[in-house]
Amino acid sequence: MQVTATIQTVSTPPWPAPPARPRTWPAYALSAIAIALAVVALLTRLAAPAPPAPAAYSAADTAAAQQRLCDAQRLSASEIQADAGQGADKALARIATLNAAVMLNAAADSPALDAKLHDAAQALAFAYTRVIAMGSAAVATDSQYQAALTDSVTKANALRDLCNA
Repeated sequence: MQVTATIQTVSTPPWPAPPARPRTWPAYALSAIAIALAVVALLTRLAAPAPPAPAAYSAADTAAAQQRLCDAQRLSASEIQADAGQGADKALARIATLNAAVMLNAAADSPALDAKLHDAAQALAFAYTRVIAMGSAAVATDSQYQAALTDSVTKANALRDLCNA
C-alpha cells in the first residue's frame, strides 16, 4: 500500500494595503483662495470713498419747503372744515380727510424741511388716517373715534402753530 501525501500549500492572504494618504492640497488651495478674497475685500473697503456728508440746504430751499408744507396745511384744514363739518356727508368727510393726509405726506417729503415741521406733518397725516379708520362703527366705538378725532385736532393745532411761528 502506498500512501500518497499531498501537500497543500496554504497561502496567506496578502496584507491589506495601507490606507491612502489624505490629500491635503485641496484644503491648502481653498485656504489660499479664501485668504486672497479676504485681502481683496479688505483693500476694496479701505479704498472706498467716504460716505458723502449730508446735503446742506440753503435758507431759500428750507423756506420754500416750509411754505409748501404750510400751504398744504392751510388747504387741508380748509378742506376738512368745509367737507367734514356738522351734518356733512360721511363719505365726503372721509375723502377730505384722506386727501388732507396725502397732501401733508407729500409736502412733508421734502428733505430740505425742518425736522420739527416734518415730524408734526407726519404725525398729523397719521392722525387723519386713524380718524378715517376709526370712523366705521364696525372698527371702533364712539369713544375711540372721539379720542382719534381729538388727537387729530391737537396735532392739527400743533402744526398750525409751527406754521404761524
